[in-house]
Amino acid sequence: MDKKITILFLCGSNSCRSQMAEGLANGIGDDDVKAMSAGVTAGGVHPVAIEAMAEVGLDISQHTSKTVDDLDEQSFEIIVTLCDPAKEYCVSPSLLKPSKHKDEEYAKKSVLFLGNPVYLHWTVDDPAEAKGGKEAVLEAFRAVRETLQGEVERLVNGGYVKAMALQRRHMEKLADLIEDCLLYT
Repeated sequence: MDKKITILFLCGSNSCRSQMAEGLANGIGDDDVKAMSAGVTAGGVHPVAIEAMAEVGLDISQHTSKTVDDLDEQSFEIIVTLCDPAKEYCVSPSLLKPSKHKDEEYAKKSVLFLGNPVYLHWTVDDPAEAKGGKEAVLEAFRAVRETLQGEVERLVNGGYVKAMALQRRHMEKLADLIEDCLLYT
């Protein structure tokens, strides 16, 4: 069985945007995609995110909020940051510039992921910051869901992920051929 292309969606607290993106990617993606999400911190899955995703037939109610540290050095082919703090957190220590972040410990942290992932950054508003009544907040979550759905569809169905999966299959076949040749020489 071919290994799936792994995508990590990363945001500040892994409660809204990244959870929704994970659900969308796993729902939109085919057998070539496995999406996960994490945050700089873990804030619990927001109940309105669960509600907004249920409206489009995707159940994220069993998702758990996790931090990058909870990923146990997993590797990812694609890492998508969804807010500036998450993007800053992913910077290599050799590239880290003095941060303007008010929390000095947070500003010093950085994450290096195994392998050589492709980094993408999508700036997506945090719907948890929406003001107003229940309907106004739900509308903010719907808007974010629609934004993420467009971006995830472009990523997964726009050819990039499929090209990565096809390249991997070709490389695996090439490795098998080389191994076969070495056995018979």
